[in-house]
Amino acid sequence: FERITERKIRLRRTRVLEDIQILIQEVYREGFTPRPQAADPTRTTLKGYIFLSLFIAVSWVALAL
Repeated sequence: FERITERKIRLRRTRVLEDIQILIQEVYREGFTPRPQAADPTRTTLKGYIFLSLFIAVSWVALAL
């Protein structure tokens, strides 16, 4: 899906389905090559966990009111 949506295509009003089919075939012919992941993933810090906890707590309180 990402490979299809990242392309810029022109859809003609009279041939929308045909244009979509051509796009899907082009992506299929290219094959699936996984994108490389980040070599050094960023770990969540204590500040991040605290912020997330506060955000969820405020959301639940707002929902309860």
